[in-house]
Amino acid sequence: MPAHGVAALRAALQASVQRGDAGEDELRRALALFATEARRRELRPEQLLVLLKEAWRSLPEIRVLRPVVRDPRLEWLVSEAIRTYYAVARRSPAVSPEADRPEAR
Repeated sequence: MPAHGVAALRAALQASVQRGDAGEDELRRALALFATEARRRELRPEQLLVLLKEAWRSLPEIRVLRPVVRDPRLEWLVSEAIRTYYAVARRSPAVSPEADRPEAR
């Protein structure tokens, strides 16, 4: 995975935690870049989620959050990452959304 998408995602996550807010707009922009790069690299959705969770767990700020704060944020990130991954496919002529359907494999 190119470092740019991962770096943007890590920076957005870090800023969100440090500010103490959700920072959803910034995270959505970072996830869009992250998902676009994942699509270009032909990563499957589960690979995208593994990378997302690795980026999440790598931040020291995340480890100190209480589960009541940490878990809903991670759930939102996972949901948003999946939504963004498939949205990128619909917008990109280079990636066919048909390839994501089980019967197309």
